[in-house]
Amino acid sequence: MEGQRNLVICKKHDLIIITKDADFSALFLSNGAPPKIIHIRIGNLRMSDFHSFISKFSPEIEVAINDVNLLNVYLDRIEGIK
Repeated sequence: MEGQRNLVICKKHDLIIITKDADFSALFLSNGAPPKIIHIRIGNLRMSDFHSFISKFSPEIEVAINDVNLLNVYLDRIEGIK
């Protein structure tokens, strides 16, 4: 499974996965941490709107990921799971 291979690489190099793919959240929930995962759950946006969203919330995301292993980012909130 490609997702599992990515998890192994990220664990080895202490990387954070940033994804819109729910499979990574499912892998985290079944395998536990690490690596850290930021799951962007904002639906489909034009690239310019996506960039604006990420630019606006990136400081909050950077702080939040330090305290959790899975960070779900929604349009209206950010939720973390340790």
